Amino acid sequence: MVIDKENIHDLIHRIKSGDRDAFGILYRHYYPPLYGFLQATLQDSYLAEEISQEVFLRVWINREHLYEQVSLRPYLAQIAKNLATDYFRRKEVEQDFLTHLKQTIENEESTENQLEFHEIQALINGTIQSMPPQQRKVFQLSREESLQNAEIAERLHISKRTVEKHISNALTLIRKTLTRHSIYILLQLINTV
Repeated sequence: MVIDKENIHDLIHRIKSGDRDAFGILYRHYYPPLYGFLQATLQDSYLAEEISQEVFLRVWINREHLYEQVSLRPYLAQIAKNLATDYFRRKEVEQDFLTHLKQTIENEESTENQLEFHEIQALINGTIQSMPPQQRKVFQLSREESLQNAEIAERLHISKRTVEKHISNALTLIRKTLTRHSIYILLQLINTV
């Protein structure tokens, strides 16, 4: 089916009604140019595919809110732009934190601070080792191998949501461990005064 101004409104109406065949037509028509645009812009075929898939997933999930008068190409491009921006913003925050942490560690000359760092690192490593095997594996693939959630899900044959839940639970466990450790150190400092 060729999509033109005459039948686009009917196609959107059918998609809003949950017509999977109409959505398939939309996908087959708009996926290649959207993927090509993202690939050329991002210079990363995996990320371009990931974002392209997410764009169409969001269109399907939010299909009831589609306007029949919408111009689809700019609409899909805007969703893709927002998703790419969110991705790079998250990556930038993570990278800034890691850079700051590395600089802090490198700038610290005190043996005591280095010992505390190693103690904290040992706490984190111990916490990671105490995690259930699947959660530990997901967390290590995410943080040590820097894999995307979708890559982890594919490698471990689990859903992306399960990966996100494992990472969230792992970070919560690490935060709790570090919080307990911080309180213990504060109590030791108070007792020495």
